[in-house]
Amino acid sequence: MKKNRKLSDLVRRIGDGRISFRLAEERDLPIIREWWKDPSSKFYFNRRKTFTDKGRIKLAVGALAPPINYRPREGNRNLFPDEIPMIVEAVFSDRKPAVPIGIFVLEKIDWGKGEASFRIFVDSRYRRLKYGLEMMILIFDFVFTTLEFTRLYASTISRLNDRTEKFMIQVGFRLADRIKKYVKRGDERYDLVTFEIFPHRAERVRNKFQENRDRIMQNYRVYSHEGSL
Repeated sequence: MKKNRKLSDLVRRIGDGRISFRLAEERDLPIIREWWKDPSSKFYFNRRKTFTDKGRIKLAVGALAPPINYRPREGNRNLFPDEIPMIVEAVFSDRKPAVPIGIFVLEKIDWGKGEASFRIFVDSRYRRLKYGLEMMILIFDFVFTTLEFTRLYASTISRLNDRTEKFMIQVGFRLADRIKKYVKRGDERYDLVTFEIFPHRAERVRNKFQENRDRIMQNYRVYSHEGSL
């Protein structure tokens, strides 16, 4: 990565294949609000901070604008945002524009330690199209190569989202922490589990994907029936 590039340039768009990520904009608010109404989005949008209003979009994207060069874990890091919202787009035809299919948020960013968490919500109409692994490869490249971070992690609710747990293991994450009975849903309590991955492991997953792409794509489905991480 060139050290003289601005952070806003680095995150403007990620990927150029059938799946890509781009910065969320005000024009995305209508579809984000529709996703928010989806009953299966409860695991994604149950946080106090969502991206369903213009102010949140402006705040998050505007924080990427400081006219300073991006240097991983070197000075000025307090000027950078603690979260980056991006729209997931898919190309279904060479003759048609990319279609928004979900939202990816890199969050809880610690620019000093070089680590972050993330969440992905996928529109229920596109969850069976086997994009999950391709999304993760893009995320690995962005986090570990572009931003030069050293750790990526994500949390989910055990038993309520078993398919997501299996998916995380399949794409190279390992169990980092389990907090017993941390989340209450109705009369039941569930564990909060956290998975993590480091650059060397992500690189092995990416290489395996490239070497065996056609066969691997037959075995992966995109996320869980809940549709989110």
